Amino acid sequence: MLGLCMGMATTAYAQEGAALEEVVVTAQKRSERLQDVPLSVAVVSGTNLERLHISSPDELPMVSPNVSFTASSNTRGQGLSIRGVGTLNFSDGVEPSVSTVIDGVVLGRQAMSVFELIDIERVEILRGPQGTLFGKNSSAGVLNIVTEAPRQTLGGKFEASYASLNETKLRGSVTGPLSDTLSARLTGYYTTRDGYVTNVYNGKKLNDQNQWGVRGKILWTPTEATSVTFIGDYSKIDRNCCAPTSISVSPTAAGAARLALMGPVVPGRDNNQINVDGLYYLKQDTSGLSVQVDHEIGDHTLTSITAYRQFQVRDNNDPDLLPVNLFNLNNADQKQSQFSQELRLTSPQGKPIEYVVGLYYFGQDLDTVTMLQGRYSLASNVIAGSVIDRGIETKNAAVFGQLTGHVTDQFSVIVGARYTSEKLDARFMRTNLPGLPSAPVGVGGPPLNTNDLKSDEAKLSYRLGVQYDINDDAMAYASYAKGFKGGAINLLNTLTQSLVTGGGYLVPPEIPTNYEAGVRLSLFERRAQLNLTAFLTDFDGFQTTAFDPNANANILTSAGKLRSKGIEVEALASPVVGLTLSANVAYTDATFREFPNGPCYPGQALVDPACRNVNGTYIQDLAGKNLNNAPEWAYTLGVNYQRPIADTGFTGLFNLGYVYRDKVNFGLSQDPQTVQKAYGLVNLNLGVQTQDQRWKVSVFAKNLLDQRFSNGIFAATLDSGGPLAKAGYSQMVTESARRSVGISLNTTF
Repeated sequence: MLGLCMGMATTAYAQEGAALEEVVVTAQKRSERLQDVPLSVAVVSGTNLERLHISSPDELPMVSPNVSFTASSNTRGQGLSIRGVGTLNFSDGVEPSVSTVIDGVVLGRQAMSVFELIDIERVEILRGPQGTLFGKNSSAGVLNIVTEAPRQTLGGKFEASYASLNETKLRGSVTGPLSDTLSARLTGYYTTRDGYVTNVYNGKKLNDQNQWGVRGKILWTPTEATSVTFIGDYSKIDRNCCAPTSISVSPTAAGAARLALMGPVVPGRDNNQINVDGLYYLKQDTSGLSVQVDHEIGDHTLTSITAYRQFQVRDNNDPDLLPVNLFNLNNADQKQSQFSQELRLTSPQGKPIEYVVGLYYFGQDLDTVTMLQGRYSLASNVIAGSVIDRGIETKNAAVFGQLTGHVTDQFSVIVGARYTSEKLDARFMRTNLPGLPSAPVGVGGPPLNTNDLKSDEAKLSYRLGVQYDINDDAMAYASYAKGFKGGAINLLNTLTQSLVTGGGYLVPPEIPTNYEAGVRLSLFERRAQLNLTAFLTDFDGFQTTAFDPNANANILTSAGKLRSKGIEVEALASPVVGLTLSANVAYTDATFREFPNGPCYPGQALVDPACRNVNGTYIQDLAGKNLNNAPEWAYTLGVNYQRPIADTGFTGLFNLGYVYRDKVNFGLSQDPQTVQKAYGLVNLNLGVQTQDQRWKVSVFAKNLLDQRFSNGIFAATLDSGGPLAKAGYSQMVTESARRSVGISLNTTF
């Protein structure tokens, strides 16, 4: 995740004149001017992505301040949050609350959203529940990515860059006509980078980068009324990843023994070494095919999007962080396939009544085999292990529509609804590795075989709103929306027979209720924009993962009631030709309103009476406590300036950005040891380009002041003795938590 903000998250920079360029979005399933859309939407153009060297979705939090990213030991457990809310979970039976959509196709798993942002037209970040029009797993928001379309004129672009840690990136695309009715676009990338964590056990560098991918698009326009877009893509990741580093060991005899085994590794926030005898790897293959047909029926447009996608991820990590076999084998082989079909009818714009109506179907199959093996304790010499074979089938069908009635030339009423039916059918089988006893309950458990884990939910979600166009340059809106995210099934390694028998494997649906009001202003002959949004979202049945020290394991749970409220301010100004100033500010207060059976953190029962023993289980009431990884304040400031260099034929480029993120607690249980302090990042980009914009050379610095921070802090695996004993801690650190400098060359033809 890169600390970058040198541009505006709500508009593209105007190349000519001081007036700001208008941005068109499809946040309401039709093309509209951004300033006319009655939603909270941040937009990053493809031009800005390239200018800011943003190349993956996990870097977007530093462009839109109320987006957060949480790292994990593999892609299956990481994810994005919007307005503080996101579902970060390893369980195959729960989906993220933030939906990722690329070229109209919903990605069914969060691991699928790990890809290069290359050849992008724009990225739309829709904040708050979007269940009416987007539906599938969008209870907290949507990341809507639109890639560049094929063109009938020959053209292309290429970029090569080199940066710290031997980071090398090659990216390019070419487009042009194949016939009078056919045009094509081919895009490809290759990225490699050295690791930044050293395994002193063998000298190997971990947490490197190695991936490549291609995407092809063909646009066929057989008639003036019909266009058909074919899209195919494939990407491959092969990394030595993703290793945490040790911050501390527990103040126990076992902790002292761990420290002795670590050898030269010195635990701490600046630690970038481990001493591990197990493997770290992440191998992922992702591919997809889609066909979008747009056909004009009179003045209406009928759109069909048919898509098939699949991915496979294979990963292993050695979470004990020691050069002995405590937990060396901890791997997964996950295969996913999905089919989706969307059919919608869009009315023409400019009529007294405008509407979008449609049908949607999504089917997904997910199968995972996990193997666990180790001693699990320094005091044990017994090797134990388990194999967990699980699968889940998802069927989601919906009918949806949204109508906007223009009561007057200035006042409009918005009504939308979606009826969703979702069925889950899962299986779970845990067996012992041949010749070995069961893995302990905290990581696995005794054999278990069940094939009757089901969820069947149907729900109406809806949106009501009003919009008042004060004039061509000012608009105000208010809306009320209720969303829906279906029930989840606990398929974690630690699933027990008692949960299956008692029905506790099923986590209830997640229901958000959102109140929102905003003002959109274009000022000073559209040389400036000021967008203000206030929101309050209540989540009933928020689905989350928590570390339970009673079991010394992560658990899937419903956190009861959650409220996220706040204010978003986005300002952009171009006072003179070539100069753009931007400021994006997000204030978010995300707290639990009801969570009576929340988990305690390790050792809490020793110091805090709020952690109480109830029938042998230590719990605490988390009502009024902050949601994990939800910064209260976050903002970005940017200066973008370009000016012709007299008598040279070149234009000078200057970008300066500052990103601030408030302190966060990565632990749901409010563990004081899992707090990341507030930090700010400074980023700089200097360059020159030819005045015809065909060639550009730039040097850049990310995290110029070398600010260190974590993307996740957690109780160390096998170094926690439960609520009555303090724990050691580990952290996930990404490459952006250190200074990186580089140079890039771009050419366009």
